[in-house]
Amino acid sequence: MTQQPPMLRQYRALKARYPDALLLFRLGDFYELFEEDARIAARELGLVLTRRRFSKTIRLPMCGVPYRSVTNAVARLLEKGYKVVIAEQMEKPGKGRRLVRREVVRVITPGTIVEETLLPEKGTNYLAAIALREDPRRGRAYGLAAVDLSTGEFIATEMTGPEADTHLREELSRLRPSELLLPESWAFPEGSDSDAEASLPWLQEARPVRLSPLPATDFDPDLAVQRLRDHFGVASLEAYGLDGHPLALAAAGAALHYLKANQLSDLAHLRHLSFYDVARFMHLDATTRRNLELTETLREGRTEGSLFHILDFTKTAMGGRLLRRWIHQPLLDREAIEARQGAVASLVDDPLLRADLRELLDGLHDLERLVGRIGFGNANARDLVALRRALARVPRLQKLLGGRQVAPHLRALLEGLEPLPEVSRLITQAIVEHPPILVREGGLIRPGYHPELDALRRTAAQ
Repeated sequence: MTQQPPMLRQYRALKARYPDALLLFRLGDFYELFEEDARIAARELGLVLTRRRFSKTIRLPMCGVPYRSVTNAVARLLEKGYKVVIAEQMEKPGKGRRLVRREVVRVITPGTIVEETLLPEKGTNYLAAIALREDPRRGRAYGLAAVDLSTGEFIATEMTGPEADTHLREELSRLRPSELLLPESWAFPEGSDSDAEASLPWLQEARPVRLSPLPATDFDPDLAVQRLRDHFGVASLEAYGLDGHPLALAAAGAALHYLKANQLSDLAHLRHLSFYDVARFMHLDATTRRNLELTETLREGRTEGSLFHILDFTKTAMGGRLLRRWIHQPLLDREAIEARQGAVASLVDDPLLRADLRELLDGLHDLERLVGRIGFGNANARDLVALRRALARVPRLQKLLGGRQVAPHLRALLEGLEPLPEVSRLITQAIVEHPPILVREGGLIRPGYHPELDALRRTAAQ
């Protein structure tokens, strides 16, 4: 048997850990793909398929993506439903070093994107999980959980009774998850040659980019409770409104477990899980949503011309996502409707306040996604400066709203604002005003912040 060269052994060891993904293996200024991954990437990205010689007897199919173009390449692969793994060089090639150490630093699937450039500004990107209970007496019931990893939104619900299938279809058509987690025995029944959409017709309503089957044990309610308690650092989940909803717990636990297993992160920005009751909202099926052109046009599927486009005068991406959610999830509860109307009336009746608020919010960075990247460990120095600038607006916002008689709904929002002066102070002291995007470019730490770093800089300059 031909002995494998060290780099090929390294590549195949990493690939063996992610057999269901396309592995982008960093080699200098390129990310290389080999063997079947290379054939797939060449076909999907229109790349030239060549061969790389590893030894006199080993030549493997290969294609490459320049590191400056990798974001676009990954986006195109995700759109087609592929799972992508990034393996980076963890040290610089040096004299006498035969093999550079490489490690997987990112696992990306359609439902786990956090990169702002790959996401719609005022849209969502959900990873959803579904748990099922079949009961001859009580009928079929579902638990549904959805996570937008880019913003930290984490929600769950449960559907029971004779309308459970209908309500599940409606929720999937509303959420439009990019990725759907299902028990593998359910998604692909043993002995069945049919695909998942044939055995689960409501999948056509969801239209997920990627279907990810998981072991049934990942949906165990008892395991889910323990995983959620551990993640949130609590002894009980009572405050999350999930008592008596084992299927919602099972779906949420499966989603959390999948994310932690794939994202190489503790997901610190997932700080809350919200349970919601579908009975509190108007039921709209996929056909109704399409015909009403709520957020996209019927013929071309574009935002321009939709109801959302007509109503969207929001000044921030966060406000745009909230408006989109309100349009797709009309309230039925009178008290909640009146509370929302009261908040709107406060701003309609005070045009000066409304104008001042719009001016203050104009240009505000997408804080939800910014905090998500920071919690995920994927932020850069410019993100930190953007956070500091956003926090600087909070006292002005407090003063603006605090000096007016506003509706209780707006008052509650005001009470939740916190300027975090210690965070702003630390960023101001540590980071230069206009830092580079990449750490390796240097020059992002402010002179005078760290004496040892200042000394090293002086030595390097001599």
